[in-house]
Amino acid sequence: MKFDYSSATHLLAERTASPRERGRASYRGYEANHAKNPTKFSEPHKYNMKQVDDPSTPKKHGAHKLGTTQIEGYVVGRDKTVVPPEEVQKLASIGCKDLEIANWFGINDNTLRFNFSVELLKGREELKLSLRRAMFNNAIHLNNTVMQIFLAKNFLGMSDNPALSEDNKPLPWIERDDVDIEQPTEEEMKDEL
Repeated sequence: MKFDYSSATHLLAERTASPRERGRASYRGYEANHAKNPTKFSEPHKYNMKQVDDPSTPKKHGAHKLGTTQIEGYVVGRDKTVVPPEEVQKLASIGCKDLEIANWFGINDNTLRFNFSVELLKGREELKLSLRRAMFNNAIHLNNTVMQIFLAKNFLGMSDNPALSEDNKPLPWIERDDVDIEQPTEEEMKDEL
């Protein structure tokens, strides 16, 4: 049985280092704490260190094997990240924001928008179409009353308050001077009463 000291020192360095030093994967935090308290770090096997038969052979149960794949896509950004446009479109079609997609691929969101604006637009339109399809399916085939009312208000222009419709407005009043309207005489007015 051998100890895997490379992972042991890395674990100790992560445990004792400040967040800034952990981000840089520095070894300085381990050295500083080891100088203060040498007995604490003298036995690495007591602090969650694994015993490994041979680090080059994978474990039998649940071990992860390393492999390589080829990804086809656009090379973007300063670090030359390969981003497949199909995956960008799929992520946009399930409603992911630009920042979430950019973080998934490890690129800047401005880089994503610059290089994949068409794919983002297509994905967002797919999302709208699928939502619209589901709404109409709920309203028509599943007879969802709430969805029927919502679609009637938004697509057909119907409203709950009929007093606001154009049918109930008074007719426009036009005054013209060229039309001669005869005033009834006194006798005609007496006859009507």
